[in-house]
Amino acid sequence: MNPVPRLDTSQVASSLRAAFRTGRTRSVKWRLEQLHAIVKLLEENEEDIYWALDADLRKPRHEAFLSEKGVPLLAWPASASIVPEPLGVVFIMSPWNFPFMLAVDPLIGAISAGCAVCLKASEITPTTSALLARLIPKYLDTNAIQVVEG
Repeated sequence: MNPVPRLDTSQVASSLRAAFRTGRTRSVKWRLEQLHAIVKLLEENEEDIYWALDADLRKPRHEAFLSEKGVPLLAWPASASIVPEPLGVVFIMSPWNFPFMLAVDPLIGAISAGCAVCLKASEITPTTSALLARLIPKYLDTNAIQVVEG
């Protein structure tokens, strides 16, 4: 696996603001394309996700499924609503203890709202961070969604 080059955060922020100003993230078509791409990412890379969580946290597969990929039992039968008003550029920083779910879940919300996104996983979980940095550009629009590491 080739390491992902680290990006200058001010350059990332500037390019994401420019992408947002074009209006590309506002269209329902773009939002749906990105959301479908996330579903595809999850389906096609399930084993890699489990492997990264095990490598970083020694998180067993069943725990990773319940806490990072499945619906949390404590939240059932919860409901929520999202007001899809784009605010511009969103910075998402996931914590070390749920590095995948707390990166992808807010990413889904930000895309649904039509925002451009800068995503960073915890430096304490380098394998999961590297996986996100490798997969996100493969599936999503890199003009409006970027990953930084470190």
